[in-house]
Amino acid sequence: MHRFKNLVFIIVFMKRSNASLNLGIFNMLKLFQLKSNELLVYNLLSKKPMTIKQLQKSTKMSERSLRTYLDNMAGRNFVKRKLIEGKHLKYVYYANSGDNLLDIIKNHVEELEKKRLKRRDEIIKGTEENINA
Repeated sequence: MHRFKNLVFIIVFMKRSNASLNLGIFNMLKLFQLKSNELLVYNLLSKKPMTIKQLQKSTKMSERSLRTYLDNMAGRNFVKRKLIEGKHLKYVYYANSGDNLLDIIKNHVEELEKKRLKRRDEIIKGTEENINA
């Protein structure tokens, strides 16, 4: 519980002060246990949108690894992708904006807190039933 309150405080503080937003977001991403390679990819995408090939050149990672990282991060709403039509279909990947990312993290924390409170209430109810039985 204490950790969640601190996280919500950090989110509110960061939204009010844009000065250190990128550093704060980087620390938040570490809190949510993104791998170091995912952090690298997110950092590159926060500077400019990129395709898989551009990311490959910048990171020296394999296409398969990049696709795995990007799919994972897209599923967790850290990055988004847009389909571009040219000679071939391809995706351009974008990092979610700082404010957007903070809202996602805040909502995630609130959902975890709701589940924790619900579980606590279930435990208390079960304990009371055992005492009354």
